[in-house]
Amino acid sequence: VAPLLVLWSADPRVRWNRYQALEAALVLFLLFLIGEAVFGGLLAGTIGDHPIEFLCVPMLVWVAFRFGPRETAAAAFVLSGIALWGTLNGSGPFVRGSQNESLLLLQSFMGVIALMVLVLAAAVAERRRAEEVLGEKVLELGRSNANLERFAYVASHDLQEPLRMVSSFTELLARRYKGKLDADAEEFIHFTLEGARRMRQLIEDLLSYSRMGSKGRRLDPTDFEKALARALENLRHSIEESGGVVTHDPLPGLVADEAQVIQVFQNLVGNAIKFRGEEAPRVHVSAERNCNEWVLTVNDNGIGVDSRHFERIFIMFQRLHSRERYPGTGIGLAICKKIVEGHGGRIWVESEPGRGARFYFTFPLREAIESRVMEGRASG
Repeated sequence: VAPLLVLWSADPRVRWNRYQALEAALVLFLLFLIGEAVFGGLLAGTIGDHPIEFLCVPMLVWVAFRFGPRETAAAAFVLSGIALWGTLNGSGPFVRGSQNESLLLLQSFMGVIALMVLVLAAAVAERRRAEEVLGEKVLELGRSNANLERFAYVASHDLQEPLRMVSSFTELLARRYKGKLDADAEEFIHFTLEGARRMRQLIEDLLSYSRMGSKGRRLDPTDFEKALARALENLRHSIEESGGVVTHDPLPGLVADEAQVIQVFQNLVGNAIKFRGEEAPRVHVSAERNCNEWVLTVNDNGIGVDSRHFERIFIMFQRLHSRERYPGTGIGLAICKKIVEGHGGRIWVESEPGRGARFYFTFPLREAIESRVMEGRASG
């Protein structure tokens, strides 16, 4: 009785919807039915080799999982009342020679069963509360990330106009007073233009990164070979200037955002061209099916990456080299990571300094879509 009074006095309100009320009524009916069958003498002492008193346990476990500690305590109280009534009237599995002995056996059984289901109900309720708190935290984190991405987008967008004015007037100053200023002034103007150019590139990359989250992905059947071809077309000047060669194996067709797939290929191949060694860049793109996903690889013969920096290179603004040697903003791989993970995949690198790098990324497999894309490629 004590657990029942404590739990219901702490929170007497009932928050059931219509379906829960119907379920509670069904549970109460079954409790009376099973209680009468077990303790009213309707069933024999055993069913096969199993004592009939344990027929009560599944109902109490049901209440513990479906409702909560209050309802579990109430169900145990109702069942105890039925059991007590039956035992006092000389029926049920705990009837012995004396009434005191019968009641002592019943009390021991019901005490153990009630304690077990109350502990179970408390554990289930605690887990349910933890899941609710976790869900709230996830929603809050999602809202926070969305707000940060919107802020980054708006701030970056609004910075472009004043930066454009700085660049334009500095270029005008350089043209108008070319040859009329001393060497220091010419150098200062050059530094200003170079800084504005880097800032413009940084803003464009930041905008591109923020768009990955603020703009919904358009998932369509995507031919990865055509996406790679588009990326190589965008990089044609860099590839020709470096004397590089890009080859590829047959690539799959999958459900993805085509523009974002092009962005991944462009960033990874562009990095392979940029971070080259003494030899002309050699880049090979391949793909291999692995269970329910495709693993794509961009392999190059460049300067490589030390294993200490495998995680760091996928973080925004993380650079391993000076801007003078290798220009860039340090956002490209972060964009790749965000795109790939947004499609439910993974991205990682294997490399040794001076021996090139192999960037791996995965995309989940969709059988029907893949075959449709491959058929379209064959007919085209």
